Amino acid sequence: MKSGKFFFFLFFLVVFLMVSFSSAEAVLVPSPKKGVAGGATPDTIPQIQISWFYNWAYIPGYTNPNQWNYDNWDPKIWEKFVPLFYGKSYSSVESFMNQICSKTDYCNKGNYYLVGNEPDVDAEDKTPGSTDPVGDAVFRQGEVVKRILAKDPTAKLIVLGLSNGSDLNFLKNFIIEWKDKWAGTEIASLPEVIRGWHFHWYFPNLPFVCPTDDSFLRRFVATANEQLLATFGKKIENPELWITEFGSLNRNATISQLKGLMSCLVPILENSAVVSRYAWFYHGCSSTVHSYCRTPWANYNLFYPQPAPLTISELGQRYALFGLVTPTPTPAPQPAKLSFKIKFQGINNAAPSKNVLVILKQGGVEKYRFAEVNVTADSSGVYSGLVENIAPGTYDVFIKGPIHLQKKFPNVTLNQGTNTKDFSLIPLKAGDFNNDNILNINDIASLLSYYTALSSPVNSQNQKFDIEANGAIDINDVSLVLANYTQREVGGE
Repeated sequence: MKSGKFFFFLFFLVVFLMVSFSSAEAVLVPSPKKGVAGGATPDTIPQIQISWFYNWAYIPGYTNPNQWNYDNWDPKIWEKFVPLFYGKSYSSVESFMNQICSKTDYCNKGNYYLVGNEPDVDAEDKTPGSTDPVGDAVFRQGEVVKRILAKDPTAKLIVLGLSNGSDLNFLKNFIIEWKDKWAGTEIASLPEVIRGWHFHWYFPNLPFVCPTDDSFLRRFVATANEQLLATFGKKIENPELWITEFGSLNRNATISQLKGLMSCLVPILENSAVVSRYAWFYHGCSSTVHSYCRTPWANYNLFYPQPAPLTISELGQRYALFGLVTPTPTPAPQPAKLSFKIKFQGINNAAPSKNVLVILKQGGVEKYRFAEVNVTADSSGVYSGLVENIAPGTYDVFIKGPIHLQKKFPNVTLNQGTNTKDFSLIPLKAGDFNNDNILNINDIASLLSYYTALSSPVNSQNQKFDIEANGAIDINDVSLVLANYTQREVGGE
């Protein structure tokens, strides 16, 4: 009877576990592409499940930085934020970049910057009434690009920002006029200066007609590269396309219609091979800040227009469901290997192998010590060795030979995998015969005790005094050591 109860219990336990595991859902995270246009906050970002945002400014907040009650320079918000610089504000870019680079860790890390916003629209980035909007955009955005790169040479620049991505003539003329305007300057070659383009994709007419594929987007990228090839003789390899605003500004669109448009467009953007990022317009903000946040413009907001804290809207709840992916496991960092070449003073031909000491330090603190690293010589006396299982990073490398003073090779950057470094241009100095990393009178005395003739044959007892490794202790060996003995004690590095 007890046995029967036990098996009955075991049966239900197995069934319970099978149901539990089979019904468990995979944890999903926002796609790296998915973003929003507008002032997202640490509170709203997780609600709408986005990976990035921008707000037409160089800092995360608005004109009133205290509106959302968070620190504009908080490193966590800068993990999501991408600065945008208007072309018309190019004269202020240097000041803005000084703030970004001094108050954040954003600069010189290969991060993105958006340049330009609707240069084809009056009151945005176009000079009102201008008869040459393309020329204006080329000049203004070029000035922005120069100022960003002056402060952050690693910047990845996404430029243009057309209000209408179908205006391919504006795109082509922008490329052509760039060459004429910036010839002979550091930004002359547009395909080498920028990483890609951004524009806005709006559907103004009701009922919305949803596209069936991303051909419209692919056409823009193809046109850009074709014109770059024709103008500069080169294109951008793997150009990035950012859709920095998409949706509809039709005041008569219902929430239901906007949800339908969103349901159509997000999968196209998410699955398009040419789209790097996309951002729904609009995040939503306090009703006291901007007309976009008030009725009748409020339908497309992801958060209801009201004083902070904001409440997610029905459209925001729908957006939160899109663009979710299974997280890619972060691979374990692969260790670094240092394959190095060194030169020992006095050796200029093939010579026996040696064991050397290799030390790696960071900030003066020893991180790795390899005590017996075998190095072998080529026909010119250049030795090669290998140390491995090192965490990637930048180190000061110290190498010491059996009878040679230790030499420091500073600021050696080691990446994952094999790193080949040639340290042979500066030979290690000879004369440390007792291996204490000091050349002094004791070393000189030891050498002279074995230098008993013009050329003393090498044997097992005096072999280390044969600096040149030519089978004899002679005047050349003595001269090398004496030349290094420039003070009472000469220490290794």
